[in-house]
Amino acid sequence: MMNACRQWLPYLSTVELHVIALAHSLGCPRIGRDRELKKAQEAFWKGELDEAGLRAVGRDLRKTHWALQKAAGIELLRAGDFAWYDQVLTHIADVRRGP
Repeated sequence: MMNACRQWLPYLSTVELHVIALAHSLGCPRIGRDRELKKAQEAFWKGELDEAGLRAVGRDLRKTHWALQKAAGIELLRAGDFAWYDQVLTHIADVRRGP
């Protein structure tokens, strides 16, 4: 192994090396900071909120979570971390949609 590395030593001075560290997050809690999704779902189930209102809460949560992560310097934003109710069931449904 050491001999293999030594053969590249003469070339290292002519190659510009860049070390890049990227920040990554596993996502934000899907329910929201103040449990907005839970409150909206319960209102929907009681008939106090229509489907469009529930979808708007979900859309706003996703938008807010992405903006918070981006503002914090997270370069690799996670996609697919949102679930309306059951994260495992949502994941199973997403996997089964594949080819």
